[in-house]
Amino acid sequence: MLKNLVVSIILILGFPACFAQLPEDFPAVNKTDLPDAKFSPSKTFNGSALFGYIDGGAELYLEYGFSLVSVTEIEYMRGKYKTEIYKMNGPEEAFGIFSVSKYRCLNMPALSEFTCRTKYQLQICKGPIT
Repeated sequence: MLKNLVVSIILILGFPACFAQLPEDFPAVNKTDLPDAKFSPSKTFNGSALFGYIDGGAELYLEYGFSLVSVTEIEYMRGKYKTEIYKMNGPEEAFGIFSVSKYRCLNMPALSEFTCRTKYQLQICKGPIT
C-alpha cells in the first residue's frame, strides 16, 4: 500500500515535467494569426533531443548554439504546412545558422532584415530566433 502511495505521489508531482514547455515570449503561429486553420500539438526539442528530430543536421545546430525548437503542423486553405521555430543562444548564432541554411532565394520579403523565400519555404531570422 505504501509503495503504491509513493509511486502515485511521484507520478502526480512529476507528470507536468514530462511536457516540454515553451517560454511565454517564444514566438508561435496560432489561432489568433490564422483563425480558420487546424493546428497539431506543438512538439519541442532541446539539447541533444534535437537528434530525434533532425538527425543529420542536429550537429550543425548544436555547434552554432542551439537552445530550443518548436515544430507545429498547420492545415490551412486545403494546404499542409509546418513551422519550425528555432531559438539559438543569441542573435549571432541565429544569423550563423540562417546564413548556412539559406539557398537560392527567389526574393527576400520585408518581414525582417534577414529573410529568404524559396519555392517551398520561407526563412526568417530575427534576434535569437530563426
